[in-house]
Amino acid sequence: MLSGLPSGLRRRLLKALNGRSIEEADTDELSSVLLQISLAIMLIFMIAFFLFMSKVGGEINRVEELKNKVANAEREKILRVADQVAEHYRIRYGLKDFLRIDPISGEKSYEFDGVIDNGGVDRTSYAARAFRAGATAAAHDYADPAALEKAWITQIRELAGEAAERDRNFVIETARERVLRVRREVVEVHTLAAASIQQYLALHPDRLDDPAIRRLIGRINAEPDSPDRPARLAELELKLRKYVYDRLDTGSGAPMLEEK
Repeated sequence: MLSGLPSGLRRRLLKALNGRSIEEADTDELSSVLLQISLAIMLIFMIAFFLFMSKVGGEINRVEELKNKVANAEREKILRVADQVAEHYRIRYGLKDFLRIDPISGEKSYEFDGVIDNGGVDRTSYAARAFRAGATAAAHDYADPAALEKAWITQIRELAGEAAERDRNFVIETARERVLRVRREVVEVHTLAAASIQQYLALHPDRLDDPAIRRLIGRINAEPDSPDRPARLAELELKLRKYVYDRLDTGSGAPMLEEK
């Protein structure tokens, strides 16, 4: 507004209005222009920075996705290897000899034909020999769970290679879980074998040669209305269980694995 006035008049007017000289006013105008230019440049850099960070963030996400895919693939490899090792131990413990899979339903079951004979472990059949060998191996291995777990870890690492080296904690967790899973399968087989002996004795009570158990059964039968009957039945169950497992242990030459 004052720029069209003569310089002398403009100087006097500025001085009268705010006491500032024309040189000071020109400097302020220049500063204002420079400030606007600086802000514009900063705005450009800010936009460029946010665009850059957005792109970098996308790249980081893609890198993380790739890492996760690699990690998942390596863990799947470790799990497959762990299953291979588990199959080795199932064969070692004789589980594969008794396993039957229904071809239609896929249901799994165990059969003991040729294992239990006359209320005990048969001495001659192939199935009985496999049962005894498996029971001996399982008793030996699970007598030292820490050493068994270490053996599993070593085998998984050898087969899985670099994948196992990069994820050692997962290898340890997987080995521990598989060791317990196979133990449960062994316990299931041993429990079913015990049930076969118990079923035989139920059908042939004359073959029950434990005097204490026979006396307890006699008392239970003689006093069906006794208030002590539930306690006596519980005692009979414990004694029969021990008797049956003792027969299994003796016939197999190794202690059976039982539920903890």
